[in-house]
Amino acid sequence: MPGAKTTLLIEGTFEELTDEFAQYIDSLKKSQGDESANLQAECTELLKENKKDDVLKKLVVGGQALNQAPEKGRQNYAERREDIV
Repeated sequence: MPGAKTTLLIEGTFEELTDEFAQYIDSLKKSQGDESANLQAECTELLKENKKDDVLKKLVVGGQALNQAPEKGRQNYAERREDIV
């Protein structure tokens, strides 16, 4: 018997989604003591030059910070985002 299927819908433009993810990675890195984290600014500059592949590469490399993030922190990101907006 097949397992339950989960569908996840993510809305937004490529630029909005990458900006939000880069901001989250930066906040994780800063909470881990890396005050030089500036992924969001780097991605913004690359997007101005329409270098989407380079943005994705930066996010994948930066995404290593997710390995150190507590599970609870990932779940509460939506709540933190509401506070930002």
